[in-house]
Amino acid sequence: MTDLKIIRRERLRQLINEMYGGHQASFAHRIERAPDYISRCLTGNKGIGEELARSIEREFQLPDYWMDRAKSTVEPSMDELQWLHGVEKSVKERMIPEHIRAAINTLIDSAPPRAA
Repeated sequence: MTDLKIIRRERLRQLINEMYGGHQASFAHRIERAPDYISRCLTGNKGIGEELARSIEREFQLPDYWMDRAKSTVEPSMDELQWLHGVEKSVKERMIPEHIRAAINTLIDSAPPRAA
């Protein structure tokens, strides 16, 4: 089994636990998949492909390729990740005034690089 398969399975488990208290059926409903499909993904009987990984990231407003990165010991919570994604999106789409956008860009540029 490749590391990416393991990482994606761990990230899926993390999302279900943190966002749904471990309730797989609620998570499955949110991403429009059958609960048994999610169960097979968690047991390793079914892989989490590129399309599903990107779909989950979009649905939960997570950073691009979040599903592909191993969890760090110093990592924002799901709520913080979603908030940060919203801020980045607003900055990119110029939905906020220029002076605030410039300050946010300065903060983003000075932040440590994301793990690949």
